[in-house]
Amino acid sequence: MTSSESLGRLEGKVAIITGGGGAMGGAQARLFAAEGAAVCVADNRLEPAKAVAKEIVDAGGRAIAIELDVRESAAWRDVVSQTERELGPVTVLCNNAGANFRVGFEEQTDEQFELIMDVGLNGAFFGIKAVVPSMRKAGSGVILNMGSLAAIRPGGGSPAYAAQ
Repeated sequence: MTSSESLGRLEGKVAIITGGGGAMGGAQARLFAAEGAAVCVADNRLEPAKAVAKEIVDAGGRAIAIELDVRESAAWRDVVSQTERELGPVTVLCNNAGANFRVGFEEQTDEQFELIMDVGLNGAFFGIKAVVPSMRKAGSGVILNMGSLAAIRPGGGSPAYAAQ
Protein backbone atom coordinates (compact mmCIF):
# COMPACT_ATOMS: atom_id res chain seq x y z
CA MET A 1 0.00 0.00 0.00
CA THR A 2 1.59 3.20 -1.11
CA SER A 3 0.44 6.77 -0.75
CA SER A 4 1.96 9.97 -2.01
CA GLU A 5 3.11 10.67 1.56
CA SER A 6 4.63 7.22 2.15
CA LEU A 7 8.38 6.84 2.15
CA GLY A 8 8.30 3.04 2.24
CA ARG A 9 10.38 3.04 5.41
CA LEU A 10 8.96 -0.32 6.50
CA GLU A 11 9.12 -2.09 3.15
CA GLY A 12 9.91 -5.77 3.72
CA LYS A 13 9.08 -5.63 7.44
CA VAL A 14 6.46 -7.81 9.13
CA ALA A 15 4.69 -6.39 12.17
CA ILE A 16 2.42 -7.90 14.80
CA ILE A 17 0.28 -5.22 16.41
CA THR A 18 -1.72 -6.22 19.49
CA GLY A 19 -4.90 -4.35 20.24
CA GLY A 20 -4.95 -3.88 16.47
CA GLY A 21 -8.73 -3.74 16.30
CA GLY A 22 -8.90 -0.75 18.64
CA ALA A 23 -8.46 2.94 17.90
CA MET A 24 -4.76 3.26 18.71
CA GLY A 25 -3.72 -0.19 17.49
CA GLY A 26 -5.78 0.18 14.33
CA ALA A 27 -4.13 3.52 13.57
CA GLN A 28 -0.71 1.93 14.12
CA ALA A 29 -1.59 -0.97 11.81
CA ARG A 30 -2.72 1.40 9.04
CA LEU A 31 0.39 3.57 9.39
CA PHE A 32 2.74 0.58 9.41
CA ALA A 33 1.04 -0.75 6.27
CA ALA A 34 1.17 2.68 4.61
CA GLU A 35 4.93 2.59 5.09
CA GLY A 36 5.16 -0.83 3.44
CA ALA A 37 5.01 -3.32 6.30
CA ALA A 38 2.94 -6.49 6.16
CA VAL A 39 0.77 -6.44 9.27
CA CYS A 40 -0.76 -9.03 11.58
CA VAL A 41 -3.67 -7.25 13.24
CA ALA A 42 -4.02 -9.17 16.52
CA ASP A 43 -6.84 -8.50 18.94
CA ASN A 44 -8.99 -10.38 21.44
CA ARG A 45 -11.96 -9.18 19.37
CA LEU A 46 -11.67 -10.77 15.94
CA GLU A 47 -14.28 -8.71 14.06
CA PRO A 48 -12.65 -5.30 14.63
CA ALA A 49 -9.26 -6.83 13.75
CA LYS A 50 -10.72 -8.21 10.51
CA ALA A 51 -12.13 -4.78 9.65
CA VAL A 52 -8.72 -3.13 10.05
CA ALA A 53 -6.97 -5.87 8.06
CA LYS A 54 -9.58 -5.54 5.29
CA GLU A 55 -8.99 -1.78 5.09
CA ILE A 56 -5.28 -2.42 4.67
CA VAL A 57 -5.78 -5.11 2.02
CA ASP A 58 -8.37 -3.01 0.16
CA ALA A 59 -5.80 -0.20 0.01
CA GLY A 60 -3.23 -2.56 -1.54
CA GLY A 61 -1.34 -3.67 1.56
CA ARG A 62 -0.73 -7.07 3.09
CA ALA A 63 -2.50 -7.88 6.34
CA ILE A 64 -4.07 -10.71 8.28
CA ALA A 65 -6.34 -10.62 11.32
CA ILE A 66 -5.88 -13.06 14.17
CA GLU A 67 -7.77 -13.41 17.42
CA LEU A 68 -5.29 -13.25 20.31
CA ASP A 69 -5.63 -13.35 24.06
CA VAL A 70 -2.22 -11.88 24.97
CA ARG A 71 -2.43 -13.56 28.38
CA GLU A 72 -1.97 -17.00 26.79
CA SER A 73 1.62 -17.97 25.99
CA ALA A 74 0.54 -20.80 23.66
CA ALA A 75 -1.72 -18.41 21.73
CA TRP A 76 1.27 -16.14 21.15
CA ARG A 77 3.27 -19.02 19.67
CA ASP A 78 0.36 -19.79 17.34
CA VAL A 79 0.10 -16.15 16.22
CA VAL A 80 3.82 -15.94 15.47
CA SER A 81 3.70 -19.23 13.57
CA GLN A 82 0.70 -18.16 11.47
CA THR A 83 2.24 -14.74 10.82
CA GLU A 84 5.48 -16.36 9.63
CA ARG A 85 3.55 -18.72 7.32
CA GLU A 86 1.39 -16.00 5.80
CA LEU A 87 3.57 -12.88 5.90
CA GLY A 88 7.15 -13.91 6.72
CA PRO A 89 9.42 -13.67 9.77
CA VAL A 90 8.31 -11.11 12.34
CA THR A 91 10.54 -8.03 12.49
CA VAL A 92 8.33 -5.69 14.55
CA LEU A 93 6.21 -6.30 17.63
CA CYS A 94 3.97 -3.51 18.83
CA ASN A 95 2.65 -4.46 22.29
CA ASN A 96 -0.38 -2.25 22.42
CA ALA A 97 -3.06 -4.38 24.12
CA GLY A 98 -4.33 -3.12 27.44
CA ALA A 99 -7.18 -3.46 29.91
CA ASN A 100 -8.66 -0.83 32.17
CA PHE A 101 -11.54 -0.30 34.54
CA ARG A 102 -12.38 3.25 35.50
CA VAL A 103 -13.13 2.78 39.16
CA GLY A 104 -11.63 4.19 42.32
CA PHE A 105 -9.00 2.39 44.34
CA GLU A 106 -11.40 1.08 46.95
CA GLU A 107 -13.88 -0.10 44.30
CA GLN A 108 -11.27 -1.93 42.19
CA THR A 109 -11.79 -5.67 42.55
CA ASP A 110 -8.93 -8.14 42.84
CA GLU A 111 -10.08 -9.70 39.56
CA GLN A 112 -9.95 -6.35 37.75
CA PHE A 113 -6.48 -5.65 39.11
CA GLU A 114 -5.26 -9.11 38.05
CA LEU A 115 -6.68 -8.70 34.53
CA ILE A 116 -5.02 -5.31 34.06
CA MET A 117 -1.66 -6.70 35.20
CA ASP A 118 -2.06 -9.92 33.22
CA VAL A 119 -2.76 -8.12 29.95
CA GLY A 120 -0.25 -5.30 30.41
CA LEU A 121 2.67 -7.16 31.97
CA ASN A 122 2.32 -10.85 31.20
CA GLY A 123 0.90 -10.18 27.74
CA ALA A 124 3.90 -8.06 26.79
CA PHE A 125 6.35 -10.62 28.21
CA PHE A 126 4.72 -13.56 26.41
CA GLY A 127 4.71 -11.59 23.16
CA ILE A 128 8.37 -10.68 23.39
CA LYS A 129 9.31 -14.24 24.25
CA ALA A 130 7.32 -15.57 21.28
CA VAL A 131 8.67 -13.16 18.62
CA VAL A 132 12.38 -13.13 19.48
CA PRO A 133 13.15 -16.42 17.65
CA SER A 134 11.39 -15.08 14.54
CA MET A 135 13.32 -11.82 14.75
CA ARG A 136 16.58 -13.75 15.05
CA LYS A 137 15.65 -15.68 11.89
CA ALA A 138 14.98 -12.37 10.15
CA GLY A 139 18.30 -10.95 11.35
CA SER A 140 16.75 -7.97 13.11
CA GLY A 141 13.78 -6.81 15.08
CA VAL A 142 12.16 -3.97 16.94
CA ILE A 143 9.89 -4.29 19.98
CA LEU A 144 7.64 -1.38 20.90
CA ASN A 145 5.94 -1.58 24.30
CA MET A 146 3.22 1.03 24.53
CA GLY A 147 2.56 2.73 27.82
CA SER A 148 0.27 5.39 29.12
CA LEU A 149 0.69 8.84 30.55
CA ALA A 150 -1.22 7.41 33.51
CA ALA A 151 2.06 5.84 34.62
CA ILE A 152 3.63 9.24 35.26
CA ARG A 153 0.50 11.27 35.83
CA PRO A 154 -2.22 9.06 37.24
CA GLY A 155 -5.71 10.42 37.51
CA GLY A 156 -8.40 9.34 39.88
CA GLY A 157 -10.40 6.36 38.78
CA SER A 158 -7.79 3.95 37.47
CA PRO A 159 -5.14 3.05 40.06
CA ALA A 160 -4.16 -0.39 38.73
CA TYR A 161 -3.83 0.91 35.17
CA ALA A 162 -1.44 3.61 36.38
CA ALA A 163 0.52 1.06 38.42
CA GLN A 164 1.40 -1.14 35.48
